[in-house]
Amino acid sequence: MSWQATAWAINQTTGVATCKLLLLTLANYADDTGCCWPSQETLSKDTEQSVDSVQRQLRKLEKLGLVRKVERPMGPGRWAGRTYFLNMTVAEMSKPQSAAQSGDCDESVGNLRSEERRVGKECRSRWSPY
Repeated sequence: MSWQATAWAINQTTGVATCKLLLLTLANYADDTGCCWPSQETLSKDTEQSVDSVQRQLRKLEKLGLVRKVERPMGPGRWAGRTYFLNMTVAEMSKPQSAAQSGDCDESVGNLRSEERRVGKECRSRWSPY
């Protein structure tokens, strides 16, 4: 599960609550690059919609440009699997978590870093052969 994908999905406009729910469900399964491969049955169960509804909502999400679907080849006599890609930009995939940017946290991190530098210098001066 990627919090970046979930945050991205929340900020998208789908126009229909069932599409938004499906997008959030896909984001829940997505990795940091926005890639996931849940079955349509899994998506149906998670969103409490029929498989037909999931298929319709997926087509809508594809038309909106929010999701790209790629068929995965399977063996003879087996249904093809699908891999879904959320169309997140590279910048959205690498955004830092906003909670980690609060002033209190920055101050604590700054204090830790200065302590690490001090200890690092002491260690290098004691143990370095140079």
